[in-house]
Amino acid sequence: MSYVFDTNAFSQLFHSYYRNRFPTLWEQFDDLVEDGEITSTREVAREIEGDRVAALREWAAEQRDLFPTPRVRIHNQNMTVAARAMAERKTFGHLS
Repeated sequence: MSYVFDTNAFSQLFHSYYRNRFPTLWEQFDDLVEDGEITSTREVAREIEGDRVAALREWAAEQRDLFPTPRVRIHNQNMTVAARAMAERKTFGHLS
């Protein structure tokens, strides 16, 4: 199972659960990160850059792959055709 973390999840972890006090939690978290089971977005990385906890800022700076740029995937060719048609008409459904 994969998990998508927002800024709050990282903040709570680093602000409240110190590595030396909760070693099992951190071992499991580190394993999930290493196995690619946790991901986030570049916007979260940007928010973390201003966090008050240096350990979180430093950790995130070392985990750049964890914070990719979001990508949009269109799985249905009909959606692509409809999106193109709306863009050409510059309309969005009932807002035309």
